[in-house]
Amino acid sequence: MLEKIAPHSLEAEEQILGSLILDANLIHSIALNEDDFYSLKHRTLFKSIVQLIADRVPVEFISLRERGQDPRFISTLVNSVVSTANVQYHTDLVKEYANRRKIRVACMQALQDIQAESVDMVMAGLRNSLSNIARDRGKTIVTSRELAVEVVQFLDRRAENRDALSGVPSGFNMLDRLTDGWQGGDLIIVAARPGQGKSALAMIFSENALVPVGIISIEMGAHQLGIRTLATLSQVDLWRLRKGVLDKNNWADVVRGLSKFAELPLYFSFLAKNSTEIERTITQMVQAYECKMIVVDYLQLTKGTHGKKREEEVAEISRLLKIMAQTHNIPIIAISQLNREVEKRENRRPILSDLRESGAIEQDADIVIFLYKEGKEGEDVLNVDIAKGRNIGLGRIRLHFNGDTMTFSEIDKEEY
Repeated sequence: MLEKIAPHSLEAEEQILGSLILDANLIHSIALNEDDFYSLKHRTLFKSIVQLIADRVPVEFISLRERGQDPRFISTLVNSVVSTANVQYHTDLVKEYANRRKIRVACMQALQDIQAESVDMVMAGLRNSLSNIARDRGKTIVTSRELAVEVVQFLDRRAENRDALSGVPSGFNMLDRLTDGWQGGDLIIVAARPGQGKSALAMIFSENALVPVGIISIEMGAHQLGIRTLATLSQVDLWRLRKGVLDKNNWADVVRGLSKFAELPLYFSFLAKNSTEIERTITQMVQAYECKMIVVDYLQLTKGTHGKKREEEVAEISRLLKIMAQTHNIPIIAISQLNREVEKRENRRPILSDLRESGAIEQDADIVIFLYKEGKEGEDVLNVDIAKGRNIGLGRIRLHFNGDTMTFSEIDKEEY
């Protein structure tokens, strides 16, 4: 009777198997073995898939049928897959249930042994069983040899594609030369004083990304953000769109802009405000909409755990965003305010201590980008200064900023 109620999820096991049939490369991100599957039928299918991959044979209906698998069952599994992007979630669930079953078996064995063995023997057996389970759960720890192999594989891929970016493009050649694209797992802070164009630039990054992007907008509502984005895509002045002062040419440009807007793989949230809502929203954007980058606008408007000081709240959100970037292996761009101290300096070039309300932002960020203008007020040249970069070059590029249409263009000169 106890065996019949052993913890398991047949649905999660089916999602994993179906995903593997659709994309055998997912095997590299699935830390499971056949014993982790509760169903014997699932175990044998997983074993067949692993063997086909090891033999360099395509995982498909014919090859699986030749290994004795039921084609109808395979078809059912494939059709049941909601999205292969959810395979890590289902893997974690199956592993969790497998470990629960192992603990349960260990405890049941201890209950039997206690009738005939000494306490020391029972405790030793139970301790050994639990140690094995703990060691198995620690498979995420990699050896230096495994890491060395991963580095070699990365170098091989880069050598074969040296002209391609390894990360998500920003749309600006000089910036991409410094970053090699936004990298998965990185938290990128884009910081400036009000009115410098940081939200507009973040939207340009999203439009140029060439991948699905999730945008958590805390500062602007749907209408305001939509109008600003339309100004960029249509090249119609923002004030005309806000006031509705449009001639025939403007309307033609607006229609073209709306067509582009509708086709962009952008997913917006205007309701997530606190740490719990932001974590849930990012997870949903990644798993349900396969977003490969997230933008949060902006950091100082988010709310952390109730009752904390403001600096602690910002530190909590900053740490959460870094963890989410690593968990989902995606870049997360967070907009941040700078304090007023920068305006008191003659050159107005920000430094890391100017990040507002929390030193944790500087600590958690992989890349910190400052935006600022020099010269006369109203100057349309925006400095984009990479002040901190883990594993990338530091430097400054300059962009022309058109505030009427919320667009940017590169200036040839670059400074390293």
